[in-house]
Amino acid sequence: PAAAAAAASAAAGDAKPTGAAPKVEARVEAPAPVSDAVILAKLQSLEGELSAKEQAAVSVTVAPASPPAKGKLEVNAPLPMDFSERFANAVAQATGCDPSEVKLLGAAPVPDSDGHLDEVVFEAKGDVISAVRSQAADPNSKLANGPLHLFLVAHDSVDADR
Repeated sequence: PAAAAAAASAAAGDAKPTGAAPKVEARVEAPAPVSDAVILAKLQSLEGELSAKEQAAVSVTVAPASPPAKGKLEVNAPLPMDFSERFANAVAQATGCDPSEVKLLGAAPVPDSDGHLDEVVFEAKGDVISAVRSQAADPNSKLANGPLHLFLVAHDSVDADR
C-alpha cells in the first residue's frame, strides 16, 4: 500500500524523495533515413574503385621468362649413355638452375679430332649457356671440377695429374 501511494503521488507530480535513484531519460537519435539512391550511388562508387584496383593489378605484367637458347660445347669423347642426365645435373649444380631447364639435344664427333672430342648441343636459358661456356674454359670453376671433370679437362692434363 505505501508503494502504491508513492507511485500515485509521483504520477500526480508531487514526488517526494524516497531514497531511490533519480529518473534519467535517455534519448536515442535515429540516423537520418538513407534513400535507395544514396545507397546505390555509394555501391557504384565502391564497385568503380574495386574495378580500378583489379585493372591496376592486371596491368602489372610479369616479365616473360627468357626463351631457351642453344649452346654448343666441346667435350672429351666417348660419352656414356647417361651423359644427358649427368650434363643437366652438373650444369644445374654449377650454375644454380633447375636440371629440368637444361636439355642435351645431341652430340657429334668433332672433325679432325680422331674421335677424341664430341660437340654437344644443349638448350638452356641464355645466362646458363654463358655460365657453362665460361666455366668450361675455367679449370678452377665448379663445372670443370664437378662431375663433368673428365669430359672438360684435356686428356693431356688428366694424365699429368696422375
